[in-house]
Amino acid sequence: GSGVVYAFYKVLAQKCLEKFHPVPFTWISFTCTLLLSAVSLLFWPLPNTQLDWIPLWIGSIFSGLVSFIGHTFNNVGIRMIGATKASIIGASSPALTALVAWATISETLNLIQSLGIGIVTLGITLLSGESFVRKHSP
Repeated sequence: GSGVVYAFYKVLAQKCLEKFHPVPFTWISFTCTLLLSAVSLLFWPLPNTQLDWIPLWIGSIFSGLVSFIGHTFNNVGIRMIGATKASIIGASSPALTALVAWATISETLNLIQSLGIGIVTLGITLLSGESFVRKHSP
């Protein structure tokens, strides 16, 4: 379900970013997420527990800023190269993370992870090959 919603977001972003600048679009996106999260708390309230709120606020603000910067760069990329290519490039991050973990800390990769890395690598290779073919075709 999350993959379908994220794909819908990417297509919507591509259409919206034809007219909007990426920064206001990202603000609108984050505002919608905040409002939907707040509404969800009405239906599923948190249990009464004593929490240390200062570290939670500091971590939340830092996480929000880093996420905002990442989403802004993603939206700039969608505006520049389109949703499909941006999604393929964005999908390479977990694959590269798994490869770095395998190479540096000897993390074992199961068959599904290896297959996923292969599919992502094939997609990026085909994407690179597409631009190469366009340059060299009459």
